[in-house]
Amino acid sequence: MKITLSQFKQNQDYVDMLKFEIDRIKGDLQDIKKKYFQMRKAKDNNLLKNDQNRDQEALQYNGGKNQNDLQSYALFGVNANRIGN
Repeated sequence: MKITLSQFKQNQDYVDMLKFEIDRIKGDLQDIKKKYFQMRKAKDNNLLKNDQNRDQEALQYNGGKNQNDLQSYALFGVNANRIGN
């Protein structure tokens, strides 16, 4: 099968267009990956902050009187302390 020069150029243009699209998609994927990790880091920081706030609330709630109650509260929230008693 012979290919004419015009067919070859047309095919080459198509290949170049596909390469351009592949590079564009790779760039989009990198942007998505970067945004995902930023969101994940923000979520992790928020969860850590929530844990610290919860621990502080547990200290205030129990006054540090009963360590077992404090641990129950820190793990499961106020309801665990109420259910246990």
